[in-house]
Amino acid sequence: MAKKNIIQDMQEFKDSTSSGHNSFTANSSTTKFVMPDLYASSKKMFSTTSKPTDGINSSNANPGKIMFLIILIVVIGMGSALIIRNLAINNQTDQINNQKSKDISTSITPTQEVIQQTSKSLVVNNVQQEDSSAENPPTVNSFTDSIMVKGGQNTTNKERKLLKIEITQYTTFNRITFIFDDSDLKVPEYIIQFDDIKNIINIKFNGLVQYEKELTQDTKINGILKEVRFDTINKKHILLFNNKLKYRVFDKQNRLFLDFVYINIINTITPTPSPTLTTTPTSIQSNNIKPTPPFFENQFSINQQYISNNINSNNILHNTFAVEDEGSYFEFIFASRNNVGNNFIPNSTAYWENDTTLVWEVENLGRTFMFDSQTPEYKNEITAMTIQNNIGVNMSNANFIKIKLRSYSNGKAVYEIKTKNKSQFRILAKVVNIPGSGNSQGIAIQIKD
Repeated sequence: MAKKNIIQDMQEFKDSTSSGHNSFTANSSTTKFVMPDLYASSKKMFSTTSKPTDGINSSNANPGKIMFLIILIVVIGMGSALIIRNLAINNQTDQINNQKSKDISTSITPTQEVIQQTSKSLVVNNVQQEDSSAENPPTVNSFTDSIMVKGGQNTTNKERKLLKIEITQYTTFNRITFIFDDSDLKVPEYIIQFDDIKNIINIKFNGLVQYEKELTQDTKINGILKEVRFDTINKKHILLFNNKLKYRVFDKQNRLFLDFVYINIINTITPTPSPTLTTTPTSIQSNNIKPTPPFFENQFSINQQYISNNINSNNILHNTFAVEDEGSYFEFIFASRNNVGNNFIPNSTAYWENDTTLVWEVENLGRTFMFDSQTPEYKNEITAMTIQNNIGVNMSNANFIKIKLRSYSNGKAVYEIKTKNKSQFRILAKVVNIPGSGNSQGIAIQIKD
């Protein structure tokens, strides 16, 4: 039988081979399959000597079986070689791919940074600067969340061009600066609208304004703010921020500054006290005792309050005002534009006349705009509706109906403030930032809701 012949042939190879061999046991008790040494067996099988070796002769050899074993060995060798070759190729490919990944990862990020840092028209400075290095740095109380701010100069007769937008990170705040072409002229008239739900600020410049090409493209910042977009239809910039924020705006010559701070860190900023306000705030408990000057700040109460200063002249010009709804109270401020210091803080007093009428008397005035304003909505009387329509402050929850000028003579103005109900209030001196003018000394009355 064939199986028997194969075993017999293998046994003959085993007997005729005196050198070493490899064996595989198929059955531990009887049969062994023996692989002869490749070099020794091939030497014997292909020998040209006619003399048989150790009893092997041509009549007993089976050429077909021998050839089968040779082919089997060759196939196994070639298969092993192919496996080793494929492993080597795969390993080399992985190394090449890994190197390419490293090359890509190390090239993309720096390129993006360079584009942001070196753009001629949009400059992003990610290196944090000291607050003291900023022009007119803000204080913690100067930020607002007003839904609209207006300012700037009418430029209908002269074309202006926005050359650059700079974005800078300072220690306690961030700043976006809009720079126009002519440093001798003021910033064009602008309107700023704030969406505190979407954390978006829209800035639109009116008049004949042109823009550098780069400033009309959408640019992702992915840093202190998300993105700067440009609405080509309405010609306005749209600033997208990362979180809830408050901001302030002022302009100087050909530059508009927009400072902002995120609300989650605003409470970590230490307020910078004004150098002109040196007294410690105290509460006024009496309605007939005027504090010894200087006294510039009161605590909330329903009692009569005073601001007391060592001035006797009537030279202070109240030529502008500001308002704000701070959530728990409403604030109205009379201010002297572009003037800061004790010399611009008038003596004043405020008290409840009845349950819905606060009286505010202000002395040392050379002017109050409510007496001679060229704007009809601000002369003699300013209502909550006027404030909401013209300035954009939501007045629905404010404990304020209107302020009216009762009288003005000999440097003394008497104002009547109508409210929804009687509540705690306070008067104080404070510096405010007026759009288009910068820091201005003011006196404020704050009325709780």
